[in-house]
Amino acid sequence: MKLTKSEYWKAIGYLNRAHEIWESYSDEEKKEERSTYYHICFINGKAFMLIQNKNEDAIKYFYTALAINDDYNCRYNLCKCLYYNKDYKRAKEELPKVNKFYVSELEAQIEYRLANYSRAISIIEGLLRYRKKDYLYCLLSDIYIKQGKPKDAYNSAVTAIQINNNNHKNHYEMAKVYCANGLYQHTLEELEIAQSLKQKRYNSEYRECIKLKQFAISKIDDSYIENEEVFKELTSGNAKYEGVVTGFNYKKKYGFVNADDKNVFVHISNVISGKIKNGVKILFELEKTEKGYKAVNIVVL
Repeated sequence: MKLTKSEYWKAIGYLNRAHEIWESYSDEEKKEERSTYYHICFINGKAFMLIQNKNEDAIKYFYTALAINDDYNCRYNLCKCLYYNKDYKRAKEELPKVNKFYVSELEAQIEYRLANYSRAISIIEGLLRYRKKDYLYCLLSDIYIKQGKPKDAYNSAVTAIQINNNNHKNHYEMAKVYCANGLYQHTLEELEIAQSLKQKRYNSEYRECIKLKQFAISKIDDSYIENEEVFKELTSGNAKYEGVVTGFNYKKKYGFVNADDKNVFVHISNVISGKIKNGVKILFELEKTEKGYKAVNIVVL
């Protein structure tokens, strides 16, 4: 299942040979081997999903397989192909009628693309009752951006980061929220975090980040001033304390901040938004631990 592996292309060769054998069969032989040919077409569809510009071939093989056996897993993969092709209406029509988490996830994505936002939110909220997934909160954030609900979009992005602070996609989502609210400096800071995380994990550039970064930069000229009132309005209610970071150890990734005359521990893993360093002002919540107090849900001002 990897295009870079020689075994992948050997598999494609075997599948091509399997189709040739099938075409050489008599009607009686085809009748006997229908079950086998279903699997051949299904595997071929899955294989072509990985190759750029081969989605139409994948769709063809999935339809051929479904004509033999209307299996929900095959139909689900057909829907994914149609979704990738941006044929959202047909993808919705072909969704299998089964109660599976991943099928409902795809349904939510399709409804979002069809601008059926209320329906998409309803599906996502139902899924979140079973599993708290960061990518579902990112999808919620996207929907709220489209609906013009900045506070809800921000809160959803915050929750995604709280679930997984090391996921580059979550920080990219936060950057989109900032950008939608005209906070271009905060957008750039969040994009820097997202790019750094992807580079560290995958050793590759983040194309979406680059595109959004170019847009944000185009909005910043010599007269540009970040509207901190908009930022505070967006983040209000998510932090009870404000303070300046001191004694930050860049190697160990922790420092301190003062809150209500308490020396509060600050760790980079609890930063929701922004780049933390000595001297920056942060908004945060206070959490008591066995060792004392620590700052959580940190937003760098």
